[in-house]
Amino acid sequence: MVFSNYLNLMTVQFASSFLLICGNSSYLDIVRVFDIKTLKTVYEFYTSFRIINLILIRSELMLIKGAREFGVWDITTGTKVHTISEIFFCRQVIWTNHNSSKIALETEGET
Repeated sequence: MVFSNYLNLMTVQFASSFLLICGNSSYLDIVRVFDIKTLKTVYEFYTSFRIINLILIRSELMLIKGAREFGVWDITTGTKVHTISEIFFCRQVIWTNHNSSKIALETEGET
């Protein structure tokens, strides 16, 4: 695996047979997904926004919170499957129970 010198590594996460790497450069953030067995890139996508949080929801889904984007992405295809409209109120995302289909959003003014 080779990473560009300009890429600042932000997070590394494992999901079943995938390795997710999220990093940023001065202009774009990038999410790269690798097959753990072959270490080959399954796909990568760039965002036009700064990624703040990347959380695995299930083995095939990830939640990405960015400065101007908040949604659920399919790990196997790299496509966005849902946009969450509470982005402007959400300060932090907390994944509370991996067996549940619910997430907790910490909003401004709440603890």
